[in-house]
Amino acid sequence: MKRAFLADEIFDGKDMVPSRALLLDEGRITGIVSPTEIPSAFSRRDFPGCFLAPSFIDIQIYGGNGRLFSHSVDSSSLDATAAYCAAGGCSHFMITMATNAMSCFMQGIEVVREYISSGKKGLLGLHLEGPWISPAKRGAHIEAYIKKGIFNRQWKWFFKYGQWIKVKSNPAYQITEFRFFSSKDEEIKL
Repeated sequence: MKRAFLADEIFDGKDMVPSRALLLDEGRITGIVSPTEIPSAFSRRDFPGCFLAPSFIDIQIYGGNGRLFSHSVDSSSLDATAAYCAAGGCSHFMITMATNAMSCFMQGIEVVREYISSGKKGLLGLHLEGPWISPAKRGAHIEAYIKKGIFNRQWKWFFKYGQWIKVKSNPAYQITEFRFFSSKDEEIKL
């Protein structure tokens, strides 16, 4: 679908430009043009008295509107976080769980999968902090939940998700961040 959104001002990444139209083709921005340059194939929608700017994406948020996902591992917490993000100009977010009991992580993975599968918008995935982090650099993470090995967890995930999951760390981060990969080296978004 080809659409043109007109506003009093549009932020182009550097400046607020007046009286412009934002062109979208199949959900992708293809240009910012004057209203007289809108191609005839584009449907037009006016937003008088408004300005257009990109939204933010929060890639590490623990919850919102009084709901911490690690403490209330349910879709209501995700709804509350989505509403909190939207109110602040954030269109998408990555819910985060700090180092926790493995049962809490597993529940969080399942709740996030169900939430995304339900078609609700905004949630990009789950950011798990730990439990495989350095005890010396644990910061606020509870030491009792920090794990030294991952072999038994990989087997548990293999049986649960039907594929072998590799865990790779990125040593450039002070707190180790892990990403999960299939046996074909394709990243798995849990």
